[in-house]
Amino acid sequence: MIESFKDFLISKCSVQEGDSALVALSGGPDSILLTELLIEVGLRVEAAHCNFKLRQEESDEDERFVRQFCDDRSIELHVANFDLSIHDGNIQLEARNFRYNWFSELCERNGFDHIAIGSHLDDRLETAIINLLRITGPAGIRNMKARNGNIIRPLLWASKDDILKEVSRRKLKFRTDSSNLKTDYLRNSIRHDIVPKLKELQPGLLKNFERSAELMQRYEEVFIDSCASFLDRYLKSEKDSECLEISDLLKFRYPGAILFHWLNSYGFNASQLKEIEQACDSNQQQEFNTQNFRLIVDRSELFLLKKSTDKKSDELVEDLPFQSVDHALELDFVPIPNDLKAADRLYLDADKLKFPLRVRTCISGDKIIPLGMSGHKKISDLLTDLKIPARKKTNQPLLVSGDSICAVPPYVISEEFKVSPETERCVMIKLAQAAS
Repeated sequence: MIESFKDFLISKCSVQEGDSALVALSGGPDSILLTELLIEVGLRVEAAHCNFKLRQEESDEDERFVRQFCDDRSIELHVANFDLSIHDGNIQLEARNFRYNWFSELCERNGFDHIAIGSHLDDRLETAIINLLRITGPAGIRNMKARNGNIIRPLLWASKDDILKEVSRRKLKFRTDSSNLKTDYLRNSIRHDIVPKLKELQPGLLKNFERSAELMQRYEEVFIDSCASFLDRYLKSEKDSECLEISDLLKFRYPGAILFHWLNSYGFNASQLKEIEQACDSNQQQEFNTQNFRLIVDRSELFLLKKSTDKKSDELVEDLPFQSVDHALELDFVPIPNDLKAADRLYLDADKLKFPLRVRTCISGDKIIPLGMSGHKKISDLLTDLKIPARKKTNQPLLVSGDSICAVPPYVISEEFKVSPETERCVMIKLAQAAS
């Protein structure tokens, strides 16, 4: 086994002579053999063990066993005790997150080249089956990589049977996690009930799957390159936002593939991605959210915006002239112009305004009486009618007098504040960047 291990370590895990590795050492046969093999090929090895207290005395016995194993081989051992038995929620997920975060901290603090995990071919097959039961892309079927960043899986080529035979040949002692024998968890049920049946039906199952996973990875690389090239050409990026025209999205043969490649890393799940694809054909504005991002599907574009805790503050206008800091507006008293229909500015009857005025962003439910109308209209509908892109609606400034919205710069003023023959003086509003 050692030669196959060494070949895989170099060719697939990109490990070089003289490298160091932090081994995730649970005490099970996989991690025990992995540690032995890494030492044998000459790597500098230290070990990390997590005691989550989930199996009470058995967990403590695992820790004692691992300490003795490392003492016998003069391996430095790092141990973390974290009592998950008192935690609610998804304990397996919590344990995994804690474990990998701690491994990364140790790796950075002590300067290890690699974090070595004892995953094997059976683990990879089980993960593929789990992902088949969910909605995942090619990466979910291919799943684990031999190398992912500084994480390496040098036993990913070997089956569980291969590992147990080598452990037996070397007369290595190991611990058995009793929780792995129960079928309460999905993975354990797949491991004990489903995979053995599949192996009976197809004796070469593991090796066939390994070849299929390799092919899947090659297809995935071509797919990623194709999507990346498409997005490089059509995706427009600005600070904390990205925009993709729907007409450009539809140029790709499989628009859903582009959406997955673009949005999956931002936390949008498979169900949302399907709804987003359908929304592109609806000709209506819809919004989708993750914890940190908003995606607005407008009639012509997809607009991705990072959520911010920094809300643009309301600004008081005590006197004129005034220049807004947050909302890029300028206000000033001006003579009554001959032309009230300038494209880049609006005019209001100054005597109808109640100072101090307020400049703020649009919120849901805001209404105005548009010039020439007698009834109120939602500003969101007004902006839609004006075909204002969704990315501009997000930070649309409003000028407010008392409880009334008097202007939606630079588009519309309120009928209540219009310039009339009786007007004696005007207030002009224009976008700051439009100033001459």
